[in-house]
Amino acid sequence: RRLAKNREAAKKSRNRKKHYLEFLEKKVAALSETACSLRQQMLKKPKKESLRDAVIGGEDLESSVGKFQEKLEQTCFQRKDHIEFLVDEVVRVMIPSHAKLLLKSVEETEVEVPELSPQQLATIKELQPVIAQEQSRLQEIVDELSSTKQDILDLLDWAACIPKELRKFMTPQQT
Repeated sequence: RRLAKNREAAKKSRNRKKHYLEFLEKKVAALSETACSLRQQMLKKPKKESLRDAVIGGEDLESSVGKFQEKLEQTCFQRKDHIEFLVDEVVRVMIPSHAKLLLKSVEETEVEVPELSPQQLATIKELQPVIAQEQSRLQEIVDELSSTKQDILDLLDWAACIPKELRKFMTPQQT
């Protein structure tokens, strides 16, 4: 009786091992097929063109430089717009609207601020030197941001001109 149970358990163990090996073999076959199809897709996928590859491949250098120039100009244009937007947003958000209203009320006595009591307005007038000092600091920051923005825009303009400069060094055989 005990021998029969052992034989039965061994038989079940062999069957489990056999099924597990079959499962693993199927999985290996499926993964191999997937890897093969991915390799085929990579081979069919067009490689990103570089100027060097185009020249080595015998493509006309002039047309390669033209393509490069188009892509670069488009990218520079998008980045310039993005930088201008970001700097303008920083400047716009840097001073909250209520602070702008307070600054204006201090600078111009004709501006009435309905939410403020006369006592609050008097306190603002007392703090006018501090407010003016903070306003000048903010203006310095805005000026620095504007200067940085202009430097970045100038660099992007320069980058967009690189292909034009490259053409100056091309020989007539290369064009």
